[in-house]
Amino acid sequence: MRIVEFFESASLVIGEAVHRFNLEDDLRESENRLRHLSSQLLAAQENERRRIARELHDSIGQSLAATKFVLEKKVSQLNNSIAPPRGTLEEVIPMIQNAIEESRRISMDLWPSVLDDLGILSAISWFCRQFEAAYERGANYFLVKGSATNEEILGLVESILSDSGFNLQGSKR
Repeated sequence: MRIVEFFESASLVIGEAVHRFNLEDDLRESENRLRHLSSQLLAAQENERRRIARELHDSIGQSLAATKFVLEKKVSQLNNSIAPPRGTLEEVIPMIQNAIEESRRISMDLWPSVLDDLGILSAISWFCRQFEAAYERGANYFLVKGSATNEEILGLVESILSDSGFNLQGSKR
């Protein structure tokens, strides 16, 4: 009888040890997945930073550099001559306006204020209008109610329209 009791208690201890080992293994696997997801998130953030930096350099940086050169030329002409320089400083205004519009576009691409100000339906409508303007095609949309957050829905719509636009550009070639 004592042997049976011993084996019963031993089997309980062994069962608990196996269960604990499995839990620890699951925990290690979960930690590995978390580390992997964390590294993917950091990589995505770095890629987005690179994209923003390129856009800032390519659009706003060039507009501001051109504006600076025009202003330097006008100042030099004013300093070196008694006669007024050809052209006026009004030529600089479109360059500055372009830089302002580019900074607004980049800001809106990063986080459209329409989502915060007017809600998800207005944000989707805004993205659809942007899509229509960029690709000259109508963008019909449907909002499926579910458990997704506004930001998730907006990100999905933005991604769908961006991918569609990319494919449309490719089909024009």
